[in-house]
Amino acid sequence: MDKTLIEYLINIIVVVPVVLILIVISLKLSKSSVDKLSSGSYVKIIEKINISKDTSIYVIKMGSTGCVAVVSPGNTEIIKELDEEELEEIVDNKKKKYKAISIGKLSLCNKNNILRNKLVGEKHNGYDK
Repeated sequence: MDKTLIEYLINIIVVVPVVLILIVISLKLSKSSVDKLSSGSYVKIIEKINISKDTSIYVIKMGSTGCVAVVSPGNTEIIKELDEEELEEIVDNKKKKYKAISIGKLSLCNKNNILRNKLVGEKHNGYDK
């Protein structure tokens, strides 16, 4: 009885990490293949904004033109047609927004200062450990 319990524990210790590693690998492979498939598609959803639980606004790019559509469970309505210039402006603004909030773009010195301030705290901010 004792031997089977030990074998069972060893099997769990070995099998669970292997299964988790396989799950991570399969997710990464499937994401890369989906990205490759969608990168050359003619229709792309540039942005989606939820207005309510069931209603969303989509900015859709179709070739060189696009549109802004409101989608709800019973209705889909195009509220504005977009030309190529407007689409490029939207895409550029979206890229600028992501670059501005990306912490990876901060220099190593700034990262260290942020971490030091968060971990140690600064007395002039009213935070004392």
